Amino acid sequence: MAMNFSQKLRDNLRHILDIRGHNQSWLAAETDIPEATVSRYLNGIHNPKVDYVARMAAALNTSVDYLLGLSASSIPDRPPSPEILALIAGYERADAHTKKMIWMQLELVLTDEEKALAPKQSQGQKTEAGQAAEKAIS
Repeated sequence: MAMNFSQKLRDNLRHILDIRGHNQSWLAAETDIPEATVSRYLNGIHNPKVDYVARMAAALNTSVDYLLGLSASSIPDRPPSPEILALIAGYERADAHTKKMIWMQLELVLTDEEKALAPKQSQGQKTEAGQAAEKAIS
């Protein structure tokens, strides 16, 4: 499945603006990109030129890779945190049932594109997994 870079750019741009407490007016001023153009990028009407993506990444102190969804870290050249490394190690050691349970919990916070990366389950497994999640939540 091909990655939708345009959607990732919109999602990550919105996310980093939110967490940094900035808006599109601020980004436009910092990058010398017209505010209407920034708005069109955020709304998926247009895709930015490479040099505009680079300007936005620089203004937000992040990497182009993060904006395009090629890096999970919004901080350039930063390795994953110890917490993320521990989660990865635990997941890799988990049995199949535990991995399914982990994915069920992640369903609550993943984007549709991230959900598509989850291991495929048969309808019977989904029902069984869904019942187990409901029991765990209640």
